[in-house]
Amino acid sequence: MVEVEPRPYRLRMLNAANSRTFVFSLSNRQSFHQIGSDEGLLSVPVEVTQVSLSPGERAEIVIDFSEPSGLRITLNNQSWELMQFRVSGASTQSPSVP
Repeated sequence: MVEVEPRPYRLRMLNAANSRTFVFSLSNRQSFHQIGSDEGLLSVPVEVTQVSLSPGERAEIVIDFSEPSGLRITLNNQSWELMQFRVSGASTQSPSVP
């Protein structure tokens, strides 16, 4: 369980498995943006609802937790729950905003 503030978060993901492919999505079916892959940053962010990673692949994503304030959202791999985010009700300014 990870307590998050209602703002965007950047996550770096790596599939370190030998032979398993992972398909990551959020329990509330919320979309997020993929901003990077094995080849570095993408030229533009891509809005997706899931990211598929083969063995050895990496991805960078941005999840915006601003809307689901006060909720619990789970990062899933198909039917497995991997990590739960608890969105706090306290609003703060995004670190990317000066």
